[in-house]
Amino acid sequence: MNLDQIAAAGRMIELRSGQVLFHEGDEGHEMFLVLEGAIEISIEQEAKLIVIAKLSVGDFFGEMSLLDGLPRSGTAQTKGATKLVAFNQVNFRYLMQTDGELAWRIMRGLSSRIREKNQEIAQRLGKDLQYISTILDKRAQEISIAIKQIAAAAAEIGDNQALLAENIIEVKEVSRKITGFLEFIGKVATKTRMLGLNASIEASRAGEYGRGFGIVSQEIKKLSDLSSHNAVEIVKLTQTIETKMKMVGNFSEDSTKKSMLQASSTQAIVPVVNELTILAANLKQLATNL
Repeated sequence: MNLDQIAAAGRMIELRSGQVLFHEGDEGHEMFLVLEGAIEISIEQEAKLIVIAKLSVGDFFGEMSLLDGLPRSGTAQTKGATKLVAFNQVNFRYLMQTDGELAWRIMRGLSSRIREKNQEIAQRLGKDLQYISTILDKRAQEISIAIKQIAAAAAEIGDNQALLAENIIEVKEVSRKITGFLEFIGKVATKTRMLGLNASIEASRAGEYGRGFGIVSQEIKKLSDLSSHNAVEIVKLTQTIETKMKMVGNFSEDSTKKSMLQASSTQAIVPVVNELTILAANLKQLATNL
């Protein structure tokens, strides 16, 4: 049969330029033969239409939905004024029985489209797997870096804790020395009181001579000098305590920061692991679809 004979077995359709014959996802109960003009078949991906086939005079399309009863796998739109012939299942079976050459052409067309679809699926799958592999590798590196940061922070926290312990020991030693000096000052105060008492007794005995007062005065002066010296030492020790305690505070603050960094790094791992889990699920789904 020639095109005119084949067209006589179907329903004639005339469309203007840019008109949509059917949309992706529509139900389909007919296939079509292009008599005049052209048709573009496109699919939607990420809100964009991608042209996957351009059909001209003598080409068939739409046979998949006619044969399996599934929705249209793409959108058909005219490029220029177009004339088509539509065939339902009855028309199609009649043509297959009466025209072996046409049946062979349609089978070849189906085979070619199936092959192209397989190649398209393989390409998409390859890109998806490549993308997933890249993301998995990137996330694995991020996890590795986060873990290293946690380990480094933990090591620094351990070092700071050791420094804190050493400074605390030094503070205790300084406090012990201060206690010794304070005990000495207490003894001085006691002796000073005793000397004062003795001076009073001596004064009552000496009367106008008062030689003992010179000796008492000298002793009190010595004790006063010693007390003054110890007071200076106490001030120095107190300053040392303040410095050490400041260092303790700094180390403690640094340890707190490291602990916060460790906690933050640990929390950062959680969404990464979740994303890896989702990607793993996608890989499983892709494998299932093969």
